[in-house]
Amino acid sequence: FLQLCDTSLQNTMTTTEEEETTTTTTKNYKPYLDMLPTYQANFDPTPDFWTEEEIHKLEFPSIVKSALERKDRLRQEIKLIQQEQEQQIQLEELQFATWLVESRSFTILKEPFPDCPIDEIQSTSVLIPYMDMINHSSSSSEEEDDGDSSVSGGANAAMDIVASQNEEEDDDDDDEILYYALVATKDIQPGEEILISYGTGEDTTVDLLSNYGFVDSENDNPFDVDMYDYCAEEEEEDDGNDEDTSCFMTEEEWCTTLEEDEERLNHLMTTTSQEESNLAREKTILLFRIKLKRALREWESYEFEDDDEVDDNE
Repeated sequence: FLQLCDTSLQNTMTTTEEEETTTTTTKNYKPYLDMLPTYQANFDPTPDFWTEEEIHKLEFPSIVKSALERKDRLRQEIKLIQQEQEQQIQLEELQFATWLVESRSFTILKEPFPDCPIDEIQSTSVLIPYMDMINHSSSSSEEEDDGDSSVSGGANAAMDIVASQNEEEDDDDDDEILYYALVATKDIQPGEEILISYGTGEDTTVDLLSNYGFVDSENDNPFDVDMYDYCAEEEEEDDGNDEDTSCFMTEEEWCTTLEEDEERLNHLMTTTSQEESNLAREKTILLFRIKLKRALREWESYEFEDDDEVDDNE
């Protein structure tokens, strides 16, 4: 994919046949490649593009750790490429190419056999031209409308693998033609925007910022509350000994309160357009922290309700 996106890297091709294949492939995909964002254009950079100071302002341990590790991993990859292939590739080129592929690819889960262990479920990631232009929603139709498929709102489609229409006529599975398809998951009204859920379909705010470089500003992410359930269980198993990798933070562990972050974000929203570009990163950081703090409070309210029910039963 690097060779498709950057002609300066095509010197790795050594034979005339390989050069012709690459040129043909690039020509066939040129309309798609032309619409992809470039490093010079505006795009949503993941935290590994940020300075280490900016990354640490996110505060949440798991995303800070993963962003710093990705920066370091790319630096190591650059060294290996330069040693093994004697190519001079800039860190920014590899970093951007990695972001471009990872942020625009679709993860397709392969259908598991019955009772398949979760660690054996296989998946594949694919790039599908123009499908990656579809916007994201963290809300599903069930969360928005209690299962009424005729109500607008939330993700209304998903990527899937479908077989050819004549599969029933042919008993030989090897002759089936499989297609990647965008399948409606609910009724879509005329003029309604098609929305999908990126990643696994249950990505948290941490996942979305880490992998796609944005925080959903419209709705609170329902999967953030679920994340705290998982984090709490992990914290209990680790007995709090691994603080650097913990994904659980109490409200007291944050440097600022939810209200302070909301006040600061509201202030930034009133700035002039001339100042806006300089404050975009701070807005993303504040919005990220606000999402997780709201989810923490919601999770704590559920926990308190469960504790009260236990006390009443006793």
